[in-house]
Amino acid sequence: MWALITDEGANVSFVEGDYGIILPIIVDGIEIDPSDSVKVTVKDGKNGNTVVEKVITGIEDNTIPLSFTAAESSSLPVGKYVYNLDWYHNSTFLCNILNNAMLKVVDKA
Repeated sequence: MWALITDEGANVSFVEGDYGIILPIIVDGIEIDPSDSVKVTVKDGKNGNTVVEKVITGIEDNTIPLSFTAAESSSLPVGKYVYNLDWYHNSTFLCNILNNAMLKVVDKA
């Protein structure tokens, strides 16, 4: 179960072990081209170690389809993390769309 907690910014929570479900993150204020990419970096704390890093392509209608594979999800045990979204065009960094938003993994039990 994904949840985007909009009253707290772009904070996200999901149940431990969940994977394959897409959380659409809609971006306003910029125009992301379908040929652009967004790098998602999940860290174990602000300025912490990278736990998951992936590149998302095929973005349509300014909607970033965030999801994790089973392997990525298993590397995120119950706890709090931060995540960043960086926008690239032709492998050139354009800007940071989201910086140090919270990603919370909650206990399934």
